[in-house]
Amino acid sequence: MAAHDDGLLVPDALPVLSGRACVLGDDVGLDDVIPPGHARQDTAPRDPSTRPRPSSAYRLAPGDVLVATRLCVDDAAGGATAAALRACGVAAVVGRAFSAGFRAQALGSGLPALVIEEVGAIRPGDHLRVNIEAHIVANLSSGDRYVIRNIDEHELARLRRAAAA
Repeated sequence: MAAHDDGLLVPDALPVLSGRACVLGDDVGLDDVIPPGHARQDTAPRDPSTRPRPSSAYRLAPGDVLVATRLCVDDAAGGATAAALRACGVAAVVGRAFSAGFRAQALGSGLPALVIEEVGAIRPGDHLRVNIEAHIVANLSSGDRYVIRNIDEHELARLRRAAAA
C-alpha cells in the first residue's frame, strides 16, 4: 500500500509489464502455444491432422504477451484457459475483443485481458511494454503506442488485489 499526502492508504500501482509478443495467427490455436504440462483440462484432444502444428516460435514463455486477432474461447472454457495461460507465465493477453466469461476469469486469476484496436500491427517477437495504469501498450520494436480500451477502475482494483496476493 502506498500513502498519499492526505494520509489515506491506496493500493500500489500495477507493475509495468514487459515481454515478447507471441502472436496467434488465424491458423494457430491456444492448444498450439500452451506448453506441455499446462494443458487446459476441459478440452477434448484435437486431431493433429486437422491443422498444421506451428513452429516452436509460437511456444509461450514466461513473461510473454499473447496477442490474438481473435481469441475464440467460449465462456465455459474461459476459466481453464485463463488458468493455463497464467500458470505458464503469460504476462497479459492483448486482442480486439474477448468474451465476457473469459475476461472475468482472466481478471479473477490476475491475468490482464486487454483490448486494443491495432493488434494487426504487432509482429511475432516484438518487444512490448504494457502499462495498464496508463492504458498504454507500447511496441518498443516499432515505436508505436496503442490505447487499452477496456480497463476501468473496478477492473484495475481487481488486478491490483491479484498482484498483491
